Amino acid sequence: MHKLAFLLFLTMIFLSSPMWTLKTMAKGLPHAPDLVVGNGPGNIPTIAEAIAMAVHSKVQRRRFVIKIKAGVYNENIIIDDHLPRLTLLGDGKGRTIITGQRSVGASGGSTFDTATVGVDAVGFIARGITFRNTAGPDNGQAVALRVSGDRAVFYNCSIEGYQDTLYVFEGRQFYKNCDIYGTVDF
Repeated sequence: MHKLAFLLFLTMIFLSSPMWTLKTMAKGLPHAPDLVVGNGPGNIPTIAEAIAMAVHSKVQRRRFVIKIKAGVYNENIIIDDHLPRLTLLGDGKGRTIITGQRSVGASGGSTFDTATVGVDAVGFIARGITFRNTAGPDNGQAVALRVSGDRAVFYNCSIEGYQDTLYVFEGRQFYKNCDIYGTVDF
């Protein structure tokens, strides 16, 4: 009986890290980020500008890394399918915060369109970032993070909102050491 329980335990560990995430982790990340967002000389002021620059870069075959320095970024971001293999590296949960306040109640749009950050790209990675929607509990659905791209990976992230905080729309997704906060259907 103990042997069966141990084998089941090993199987659960193996299954909790899908092969596609292990392959992504084995490749590692470039030594230095391609772009840096935040205060400082030579840095890009907004995440949206950095993503636009990444889309227009000539680097298409390798992972593109954007470092986001600690701070609060009041932006709504869509990472569309024209930007595969993008990595956003923050300075940690509660330190690098991307926040928005779109909601179904305020905009009259769909739940899909309320996301503070929407990921449609394949092979997206985020590490050390808080994704937050502050629309409040009285405004209906208000998504902090929506993921539609395949093979998305989130490490040490926090996803915070009220209703429909995390919208797992489609594609394979992996969350490790992430916190998800909400009040309804989160």
